Amino acid sequence: MARWTQNLVKIPDMGSSVATWWQQELTGLPKKLRRTKAALLMYTAWNLWKERNQRIFEHNRAIATRVFQEIKAEILIRKLAVGGPVVPSDPC
Repeated sequence: MARWTQNLVKIPDMGSSVATWWQQELTGLPKKLRRTKAALLMYTAWNLWKERNQRIFEHNRAIATRVFQEIKAEILIRKLAVGGPVVPSDPC
């Protein structure tokens, strides 16, 4: 995600709570960039949560690149449906 978003979405610091990490990542950003980053964080967190649940409840593991592809696919579907978020590395 960091490379794909040109470091807009970064790995949280070790030991940081999700709420703290989320707030730190969005504080002080201009509105448009904050909305884009929040959307990217939501799709990332949602897909990591789904992967976690598959591992625990279905005993099924996807490789990291597959989870990343799912994140990108959901973002593309949203862009096609309602517009945004625009990822920095996207040619659009």
